[in-house]
Amino acid sequence: MTYHVQIMPPEMIQQLWPMLEPFARKMVESDNHAFPNYSMDHILGYITSGQWLLIVAVDEGNIIQGAMTIAFENYPYHRVALITGVSGKGVLNRDTLQQLTSIVKAKGATKIQAYGKPSIARLHRLLGFSEIATLTELVL
Repeated sequence: MTYHVQIMPPEMIQQLWPMLEPFARKMVESDNHAFPNYSMDHILGYITSGQWLLIVAVDEGNIIQGAMTIAFENYPYHRVALITGVSGKGVLNRDTLQQLTSIVKAKGATKIQAYGKPSIARLHRLLGFSEIATLTELVL
């Protein structure tokens, strides 16, 4: 199956939330979710306010098959597109990586970063990402 990734404009989120909500819920509930500090309300708030970019993967019938949220962070030498959540199919694979790269470059990004469990890190390495750090945490 061929997927096309595209930005979901913040002004369309409320109309399409019934289709998008299952993807956001899976991001929050998934073992692979690297940021367990967010609720569904936070995700909705960040994407409707434009703080996070929502990318969707659509199939040939223009049906949403996957979703990804991205936060941008500015550093002195780089603007990083940080993948904050992924759910569903077709958003990040060999076929859609170039599309995603074009989208975040158009938003000024010079790097893409993502946290994830070892299985996700293996997928990212297959796509050309290099491992630069491992995130660990202690909940107090």
